[in-house]
Order: sequence, then structure tokens, then C-alpha cells
Amino acid sequence: MTGVAAIDLGAESGRVTHARFDGRRIEIDVVNRFANRTIDVAGRPRWDIEALWSDIRSGLLELGTRAEVASVGVDSWGVDYGLLRAGDGALAPGSRLPQVERAAAGGRRPRAGMHAADDPLRRTGRPGTGDRSPRPELSALGDRLSRAEITALGDRLTPAEMSALSDRLTRAEMSALGERLARGEMSALGERLTPAEMSVLGERLGRGEVLVEAPPTYRDPLRHTAFEAAMREWGPDLFYRATGAQVHEINGVYSLIHDVRVRPELLDRAERLLMIPDLFHHRLSGSLVTEYTAATTSGLFDIARGTWATALAERVGIPAHLFPEVVPAGTDVGPLLLDSPTAGLGRTRVTAPAAHDTASAIVAIPDLDSSTMFISSGTWSLAGVLLDRPVISAAAQRANLTNEGSYAGGVRVLRDIAGLWLLQECRRQWIAEGTEIGYAELAELAGREQPLRACVDVDSGEFLASGDMPARIRAACARNGMPVPETIGQVTRVVVDSLALAYRRTVRDIEAVTGTTIKAVAVVGGGVANRVLQQATASATGRPVTCWAAEGTALGNAAVQLASLGELAGPGEISRVVEASSPPTRYEPIDTAAWEEAAHRHDSR
Repeated sequence: MTGVAAIDLGAESGRVTHARFDGRRIEIDVVNRFANRTIDVAGRPRWDIEALWSDIRSGLLELGTRAEVASVGVDSWGVDYGLLRAGDGALAPGSRLPQVERAAAGGRRPRAGMHAADDPLRRTGRPGTGDRSPRPELSALGDRLSRAEITALGDRLTPAEMSALSDRLTRAEMSALGERLARGEMSALGERLTPAEMSVLGERLGRGEVLVEAPPTYRDPLRHTAFEAAMREWGPDLFYRATGAQVHEINGVYSLIHDVRVRPELLDRAERLLMIPDLFHHRLSGSLVTEYTAATTSGLFDIARGTWATALAERVGIPAHLFPEVVPAGTDVGPLLLDSPTAGLGRTRVTAPAAHDTASAIVAIPDLDSSTMFISSGTWSLAGVLLDRPVISAAAQRANLTNEGSYAGGVRVLRDIAGLWLLQECRRQWIAEGTEIGYAELAELAGREQPLRACVDVDSGEFLASGDMPARIRAACARNGMPVPETIGQVTRVVVDSLALAYRRTVRDIEAVTGTTIKAVAVVGGGVANRVLQQATASATGRPVTCWAAEGTALGNAAVQLASLGELAGPGEISRVVEASSPPTRYEPIDTAAWEEAAHRHDSR
């Protein structure tokens, strides 16, 4: 049985999961689940990368005590990024992320047929620019090997590779490496890594990369301000035509534009931009690449050409040297490099899955084609179809559809919809007011309420920021002349019905823009547990709804890793395995006339 660690980070919570493949199906066990809370830095909401890394690391170490882990990969929400600079052992002001820990651990050799020049680990190496003071990583490595073992390392390297290693380290560091280390680990390391990998390991030990600052979140008000300024100066056409991406204030490009205008010194200090999941791949392996599906969510990637939109970046003043190499989902980016790894992590590889969580989620929908609209249901609802090529047209732009990359080719033509964020914020407010209530109970209360009494536009900007969401929903209903929901059940019912009507509009718009006929809806993710929402979705869209795995993102993440390891042959076998791994639940449309009437009333407002 092959086991991999699929790490799935959402905007509200994250999880480290153990995915075990027995040759027929994949079983997902959650090792640890943790909150994803933002921190406030100078009045701006930022992702607490340090806390996430601590939870990821502890989950991996725990898993390593239970089982052998062949591979680990991270997926996360899209659009956000971090900026890295060459490390000097010190943290940038305001950054909570310590320097990457790179004590040596073993790893498998590259898969058969991979040449050293094609090895992803070698491709990520580059000269460092930090100072030459002794590194804490080197001291950690120096505590673990003997002089005889360093000789074994020399036997594994060519003179040129040894020169590259020694060039990265000071004399004191080489002395520590040669004189201190411990007890039989170097010979094991020499067996597990190729000479090319050892050479790049030497480069990484001497370099070190740290965050310039904690990454701002997509709910940062300054990103919204920069978006509005960009629309006034350049208009939406410039951004849409260059990328095919939905022109949306959450896109990372607008944070970079803010920094170009207000904090240019920040970009002067930065050397590399990595999307959120790639920041953690960097921490796990030292890699400095970004995965394709994640890159396509940045608002800076030309989906038609498959490259960074450098002409757009130049036009708005973003330095193109920040952009990393882009690699496809399933790329092995190197061996896991953790300090004090537990037993099951000794040969673990780091594999980039479909690193945008929605791209991983739809891998977990069997036999997905253009006749089925997928919904990845979480904090955001990403609803769309899988096509062979992007749709970049005036009609698609008017419909505010985006084009994002997918695993193994194809493009996700979709719309970002606010999703369960509204309900999450409502629940947060009710708890703050003293009412402890879970999502299952909220769904039960909504099911007792009369449907379609009132609805709101879930994608209105008034619902984007955190805060008193029930009050905003009531205000929107009152403003539009609808009955104002008073109870918790009534407010929840408004959210459910409003989401279902948003999905209905998306079905109609995708059909009109792409010319495809949508015959069914497939849902994956945490939202599948809300049976009231799924029934409303079937009734509102007039299509049967099939719900797949609640942990579909972790399942898709794991499936891509298993394919990279050679355990699955490709998309066809992945479909068969994920179908066997997640029994579906189906909903049929009912009372569609009432939903048609409600949609007409809503659209006419």
C-alpha cells in the first residue's frame, strides 16, 4: 500500500491528510486539522504563514511516526503570493516566517527515465546572494555526520559538484560539515540522492530564502483601492486580454500594483514571487518554482500562451524578474528536507499537485466533461466547466468568467462566487454574540424555513470583507424591498437561496458564452454536507446534482501525487479510482417553477 501526505489549505482552515492507495481506492484520513487565522500588520490583514507552517510540520512529523510517506504536496486557495529575498539569517521587518530549515533528509532517486538535466531539483537551484556568515542550517547538518560520512559524500560528487558545494560554504562551515555530523546518516543520504541533487543541496544550504513580509490577504482593503485605481487608469480590457482572467479585485496583481506605487522599495528587496502553496513547497524542499494551476490564478499569467504576462507586468510597473519558473502539476520538486524527520519521512519526495485547491478538487470528480458544471464548494464557490482551450472574448469578459489551468491539460472556464464565506461570517458573528452553533445545525434550521422569501447578490462588494454579516444581509434585503430575515434560520436560508440562484445564473452564462449545453452539476468540497444547499442548487439550476467527496481537494491532490509516483497511469485511471473512493449523493430538481419566478424577480431588480 502506497501512502502520501496531501496538505489542503483553505481560507478558513487547513488539514494534513494521509492518503492510502491499495490498488483500487484511495482512503483519506485527517492527521490534523487547524484554523487558518489572519494576523493584522499595520492595519492590513495578512496570512499567518508561521502558524500554518507549524501546523503543517507537526502534522507531517506525526504522520511520519505512523506510516511510510512516499510523497507530500500542498494545495491552497489561489490569487495570493509571497515575496522572497536571499536570506542572511535575519527576518525582514514585520515578517513572522523564520528562515527555511534545510537540514538534510533522505529522498528517493528521480523516477526511471529522468535525466539529471531534467531533474526538477536541479532546475530549482540558482546562485545565492546572501552573505557568507555561518548558517543555522549548516550547523544542524554539522551535528549529524561524521568525517567518514563526509568522505562518502565526496565519493558521490564529481569535482565540479564538490566545487559548487564548497563555493557555497565558508571555510568554517566546511569544517563543521566535515568534523561534526553523526552516526550513519551520510551514507544513507548518499544512497538516496543523485549527485545532481547533492550539488543543489549544497547551493541551498549556503543560500537561504526568507519572506520580505507576511503575505497580504485577498481581503486587504488596499488591494481593493489599487484595483479601483487600476480600473480608472487602464480599464479592465488591458488585464483581461493579457491574461483571460476574471477582472476581480481579489487578484494578486493589484497588491503588486499597490506596492509599485506606494512601496517600491519592497519590490526592490524581493527576488522571487511564489504563490501560497509554492511557499510551502519551498519550505519543504527548497524549491523555487510555482505550479501551473496556481500561477493561473494570479492575474498575471497569459493562459492562452501558457507563460507569464510579462508585457502586462511591464506596462503596470511590476518587475518581471520576480516571476519563477512554472512547472506542471505532478512535478517532483525534490526530496523532503526537514530537521529531525520522523521515521516514515526518510525517503519522502515533495510533489507539486494541482496546487490551486479547485484544480485538485475537480480531479476528484470522475469523468468530468464540458456537459457538467462543477462547483468546488467552500469559502468560495468556483463554478464552471472543463474545456480544451480558454474562452477569451468580449462575451466572456462581460459575463465575468475566468480561465484557469487544469491538471493534465484543459482549462477551467469558471466564475468565482462568494460561496460559504457569507455563512462562515454569519456564524462567527453569532458565536461572538453568545450563540454557539455548528454548520449542521445551521443547515437544519434553514431547512425549516420557507424558501425564496428573500435573496441577495452574494457577489456584491458589500459582502467581501469580514464583519457583521447578518446585519449586512438584513440591510440589503430592506434596501431591495424584501422581507427582512430576523432569526438565525431565516438569515441562513437567505444565504442558501442566494447561492443557489448565483449557480443558476452561472449555468446560463456559461452556456451562452461557450455554446456548451450543461446537463448536470457536480459538487465537491465541504459544502456537500449542506443538504439544503445542494437540493436548492438542483432546483434552481433545473439540473440533477451529484455530490462527491467532502475531502475532494485532498483526494485530488493525492491522486496527482500517486500518478507522479507511477501508481496511477493518468487521468483515466484517476477517474476510476476516485469514483471507487467517494460514493456519490444525488439530488433531483423539484419545484423548478418557483425558482424560475424567484430568479426573474431577482434579475429584474
